[in-house]
Amino acid sequence: MAPRRGWRWRRRLPTALVLLTAITVVASSLLGGYASVETYTPARTHCPAEGGNFSAGSMYQANIDGLLHSLRDGAATNAGFFNTTFGVPNDEVFGVAMCFADVSWSDCKKCLNMVPSYMMSTACPSGRTGALLYNECLLRYSDEYFASMQTDTDQSPYVVYVEAYVGDMVSMNNTRWKMMDRLIAEAAASPLRYAMDNNETYTDPTTGTRVYGIVQCRRDLTTEECTKCLNYFVRSLLDNYPNNTNAVFKGFSCFARYHPDPIELIMVPSSAPGMLISTYYIGIYIPYVIVRISYCCCCFCLSPRLT
Repeated sequence: MAPRRGWRWRRRLPTALVLLTAITVVASSLLGGYASVETYTPARTHCPAEGGNFSAGSMYQANIDGLLHSLRDGAATNAGFFNTTFGVPNDEVFGVAMCFADVSWSDCKKCLNMVPSYMMSTACPSGRTGALLYNECLLRYSDEYFASMQTDTDQSPYVVYVEAYVGDMVSMNNTRWKMMDRLIAEAAASPLRYAMDNNETYTDPTTGTRVYGIVQCRRDLTTEECTKCLNYFVRSLLDNYPNNTNAVFKGFSCFARYHPDPIELIMVPSSAPGMLISTYYIGIYIPYVIVRISYCCCCFCLSPRLT
């Protein structure tokens, strides 16, 4: 009997369809997470036009990509803070990443993981200088050295406040000023550049509201720069929201917050993971893998083998 050409690939077709369906499901799950990066919108974006642009495919672009992922992984293994450089002179890029001390470690990691992809794809896709500010973390890069210096003087902070008010504004504000002044000095002298007060004894005589506070600077700031940044934020906070029970100012160099309830600090696990899965690389390599596997499946099904 003559060999039956085509019979083999017909028998293989159901298997191939199952494989392709499985690949599609897995890819949709992974790419769905990657697509969500686009919706993880920062509270503030800073991509100054005067900073200039880089050329696509340039060494500077490659250095930015390397820096952003280095900052992400470095902050994840250094209790939520890392500053470094990437590249050599003429194409060198400087950067810093920090988690705010009043967020959970899981939210900190999520923020760190999302920032590189959003920065490169959406926020500052061709900027030589850029910065993103979230409620959970911040990231900044530049072609100019800025470590140890505050960078908030020309940028509006991220502000959150609650429209609930104290009964005795004067007494409460006096207490807040004393507390925040003390916290500024403590944070500027601390190696971790933060200080908080969860033991304040003052209670508002009308509402019974207590007052708690926290301040934080980037760890690379000098004592003088940290003090200057926090003084500006605390003054703005108390001048603009003197009667509110809860308000926060967050910027690219420091933040200040007061609250009627005790504030929980970020708790970093002793075995914090060293590397985070990069959604940037998932977005690049998963489609490539899908195409390659699909091609192999088609070759497997359509190969004209004889029975």
